[in-house]
Amino acid sequence: MRTDEVRERFLKFFEARGHCIVPSAPLVPAGDPTLLFTGAGMNQFKEYFLGTRRDLSRAASCQICLRTPDLAQVGKTPGHHTFFEMLGNFSFGDYFKKEAILWAWEFLTRELSIPEPKLSVSVYQDDEESYEIWRKDVGLVEQGRIRRLGAEENFWPANAREEGPDGPCGPCSEIYYEDMEVWNLVFTQFERKSDKSLAPLPKKNIDTGMGLERLACVLQGKKTNFEIDIFEPIVEKVLQGFPKGQRSGEDRMHAHAIADHARAIAFAVAEGVAPSNEGRGYVIRKLIRLCMTHAWYVSGSARPFLHQLVIPEVVRVMGSSYPALRKEEGRIRRVVEQDEASFSRIFVEGENRWHEEARRLQAKGCGAADPEFVFRLHDTHGFPFEASLLLAQKRGLALDVEAVERLFGKQRERSRQASQISEAVFDPKVMKGAGLESRFLGYGTARASGRVLALFEEGDRRVDELRQGARSQVVLNETPFYAEQGGQIGDRGVLNGPQSARFEVEDTQYAGSAIVHVGRVAGGTFRVGDTVEAEVDDERRWHIRRNHTATHLLHAALREVLGKEVRQAGSLVSDEKLRFDFNYPRPVAVQDLDRVERLVNQKILENHEVGTREMEPQAAQREGAIAFFGEKYGERVRVVDVPGFSKELCGGTHCRRTGDIGLFRIVSEGSVGQGMRRIEAVTGWGVFDQARRDGARVREVAGELNVAPDKSAGRVRELVEQVKNLEREVSRLRTGAGSGVLDTLLKNAVRVGEMTLVAGRVDGYGLKELRDLSDRLRERTPRSVTILGSSDGEKATVIVSLSRDLKDSTLDAGLLASAFAERLGGSGGGRRDFAQAGGKDPSKLDEALKAARTILEQQLRRGT
Repeated sequence: MRTDEVRERFLKFFEARGHCIVPSAPLVPAGDPTLLFTGAGMNQFKEYFLGTRRDLSRAASCQICLRTPDLAQVGKTPGHHTFFEMLGNFSFGDYFKKEAILWAWEFLTRELSIPEPKLSVSVYQDDEESYEIWRKDVGLVEQGRIRRLGAEENFWPANAREEGPDGPCGPCSEIYYEDMEVWNLVFTQFERKSDKSLAPLPKKNIDTGMGLERLACVLQGKKTNFEIDIFEPIVEKVLQGFPKGQRSGEDRMHAHAIADHARAIAFAVAEGVAPSNEGRGYVIRKLIRLCMTHAWYVSGSARPFLHQLVIPEVVRVMGSSYPALRKEEGRIRRVVEQDEASFSRIFVEGENRWHEEARRLQAKGCGAADPEFVFRLHDTHGFPFEASLLLAQKRGLALDVEAVERLFGKQRERSRQASQISEAVFDPKVMKGAGLESRFLGYGTARASGRVLALFEEGDRRVDELRQGARSQVVLNETPFYAEQGGQIGDRGVLNGPQSARFEVEDTQYAGSAIVHVGRVAGGTFRVGDTVEAEVDDERRWHIRRNHTATHLLHAALREVLGKEVRQAGSLVSDEKLRFDFNYPRPVAVQDLDRVERLVNQKILENHEVGTREMEPQAAQREGAIAFFGEKYGERVRVVDVPGFSKELCGGTHCRRTGDIGLFRIVSEGSVGQGMRRIEAVTGWGVFDQARRDGARVREVAGELNVAPDKSAGRVRELVEQVKNLEREVSRLRTGAGSGVLDTLLKNAVRVGEMTLVAGRVDGYGLKELRDLSDRLRERTPRSVTILGSSDGEKATVIVSLSRDLKDSTLDAGLLASAFAERLGGSGGGRRDFAQAGGKDPSKLDEALKAARTILEQQLRRGT
């Protein structure tokens, strides 16, 4: 049975039993900053499990998931993955254990015709109810068909009863096919308290999870998940990229890992995640580099291959079920290609550092690698630990793996403490809002009355009253204060209570469905049940409104000028500025930025009415409304419409007319990751303040030039032309003396294999002059590699060029330049035939040039 058919049968089975079929949530959790990636089918149903949403009682889904805790096992075992699809059926206070168990058994044995004798189950050791259902209602009476297991195996979360976390929990029952777990049924029936007690939940829930790939493996009679119909073609494509004949068991293990990671990469990048050094981007960058490391194990080369060979196959295999992959294929390949190229250079640089370290250790007679060196090579330069381990083995060097792991462990702990992402399924902030619900009144007013529902102090400790002093939090039944969401920051203002009590609101946040006013009691006492007057800082909110409406105009203008493929990848709307991240493969041209800025201001001056209305999400999108990446939408959505120009789903606060914005000005545009750009802009008084600052700078420059401000640009052009004339004169004089330099360099050239190496130092030469000299050397010397270095006393420059008759060789000038940059304490790169490097330590230039022959020979040996 094909995997696509298994997915379809599961959903139809539960749809026929009253379940609402809910589409997969994004891999990047919508509106849930507490999760790095969606890792389970239940993630999108948190509010239903907590009882803060009640519009569904039964649901079923096939959820795309990404997990990394078992990263080291991927490829080595039959069924560990980073990316997988999770089938699940859910009940929110509706049916419970008996229905969940009977339907699971019916689906496996009748719908899929899996032989009953092949199946067995486990239950939590104290869960007599589940045990009796399996024994009496299902009929599993044979010895060994039902196993009783402890809290680590059959309680969710594992060991929650003794170890926590606090919150919803319960026993579970697992179904096995020939001792391989295929389905986990979780019976959420308790709330774990801080004193370790388990209080029965007023409404009991069902949460099940079954790996689609694992189930397909069973039905297709395969030994591993990597042999099923949606995996095998990707694995075969990976193997095609290996050297001919490399198809051993170990090679396949590496191919399995690459195929798995490629799926995770494709889906994450399709949702706008760009490789970076933090958060979700760090995970994707790590997966790309792991793929290249696996390929290096087999082929000895870290050349880019994913974007060209593997990603297109992932899209071909998965695109019919997930059309977004096909739509985003071009961008996925561009993003992956850029990061592969970057890592390819890092890999060569890392190998060069290893060669130097091995020589140093050999000279000292030391037979063990330094764990600190291995850690730094990974932490600072991105060189994989796995590659370091293999290089140490090849050179006969011992490596204390546990010492390296301890260093990595300390780093992970620092990262965990600095991260705002929780490992808990139910974030404490969300749990705090459980059972509380606030109504937002702020679209039409900045002042309203509200009743105090809950008070918190010292973080999350719930109290009955608040007195003057510590930072604390207030939840009202209704409020005009906007809680931070969708990129818009939270409101500030005051809450005025009985008997002159005053609470200064410094921020407003969501906790589940509760709006939490964060701040301090400035006077008096607040009690649960009090009626208070909530007053938003309306002047600040107007600045926020201007920036939010301008963000919509900016998005529409970018799509009109740069193309409809542009989409939001993140935003910040504050009272001071707006920030807009979007996918685009290159810097935005100045003329295009000017067109965007002019178009936004045109719509502002036309003073269009900004319309808002509530609709169903599907109806809104049929009308052309844009749903933003990373946003979370309910049954009804708010559509913000600038007629004929912009229509978006948005819950933020906005201007009444575009003319309220005043003016719009782009302050900066730049890169924030592979294929991602960021624009920062200001509106209204922000434009006025920016213009004043710019005017002051122009007057300052004019004063230095001793001309009127309107004449300063002309004077600067005159000075620039004078400098160019002087540079040309210096170049002419040097060129006249260049013949002697050229002859000296050629005289000192050496043979390296079948080519000539021309290397030397020519101080005082600028980059253009080095290029000219290099070109003349290339013309005079066939099959040559030219490496020229120059220093001005503060920095060093090296250029590397290959003669044209080496264009088909395995040499890469960019990789050679990077090797020099490492020695000079800088960076380098470029084209395959011409590249340059720069460094902050010119004292090492002579040493680096002396190593030119060694560097060239190393690259020739590696054949890269």
